[in-house]
Amino acid sequence: MENKISTGSLFTLAIIAVAVVLKFASAVFVPFIFSLFIYYSVLPLVDWIERKFKLPNSVSSVLSLVVVGVVITLLVMGSMMSLKGFISGADLYKEKFLLFGQSSVDFLTDRGVPLDRNQILGYIAKFPILGFIKKMGGSLTSVVGDSLLVGIFLLFLLMGTKRTEEEGVLKKIGRGISKYTTNKIFISILTSLLSYALMAIVRLDLALMFAILTFMLNFIPNVGSLFAVLITVPVVFLQFGIGWQPVVLLPGLLIIQFLVGNVLEPKLMGDDLGLHPITILLALILWGMIWGIPGMFLAVPLTAALKIVCEEFEYTRHISKMMSGELGALP
Repeated sequence: MENKISTGSLFTLAIIAVAVVLKFASAVFVPFIFSLFIYYSVLPLVDWIERKFKLPNSVSSVLSLVVVGVVITLLVMGSMMSLKGFISGADLYKEKFLLFGQSSVDFLTDRGVPLDRNQILGYIAKFPILGFIKKMGGSLTSVVGDSLLVGIFLLFLLMGTKRTEEEGVLKKIGRGISKYTTNKIFISILTSLLSYALMAIVRLDLALMFAILTFMLNFIPNVGSLFAVLITVPVVFLQFGIGWQPVVLLPGLLIIQFLVGNVLEPKLMGDDLGLHPITILLALILWGMIWGIPGMFLAVPLTAALKIVCEEFEYTRHISKMMSGELGALP
């Protein structure tokens, strides 16, 4: 009994120590883990090019890397162009923001709500819209910088990894992540295309950037799809005010997210990862605490990898069962 307690205590301390190291070394670990994530996503493309055109593995790897680089560049350029257009019209949006604030205050005061109109309008006038826009642009610039490091890691992984037919832990992890990422990429592309079509119909500003953000946020389980809709709300009301467009657009985006995320995605994903929804939610919180938003993006594949590792050892096998929701199988 004492041996089990001491072993469990050491195991817990080891987990805490690893979490601290991951937290403080995030500048290196986050790009590396992202490159592993993309590596396992690209492997099916590498194999397809190799089989289809009968090219050496090194050439297929380089071509796949070029394809990934072009796609990422187009995504970043599209976001930058949309953001640049938004910045150029920042004064117009500030004026719309003031008018919306005035109409909202007048609406409330006319109905007997006690508000200090001048004070509230003063706060609205000082609201740093342009500062938020510049901060968003700085975040995109940092993403571009990190993507260069991810690309370097990815190049070395593709060129330096020797794949074998031997079945092992890494093979299981790679197969699980490849299935997850392939299905998730398809689902995210479909969601972003449907959302973009709806936003284009009502002529929403920044429709392209919101579609790109929808694609990326869909990789965050549970809350990502909701946040993808919420980020459009300020621009929708600033551009259209209280009109028919918000009534059509916002419920429409929610319906798209619900149908794709709750009807189509479960059918495609199945139980490949074997993670209980509570496990995914806890993983989202824990990895978010360690690495912030990047950790939330990587929460599911990292937790799935940990589950596969735990399955391989007798002492940690009950942890794997717990992550699957098999509480009745625990000792």
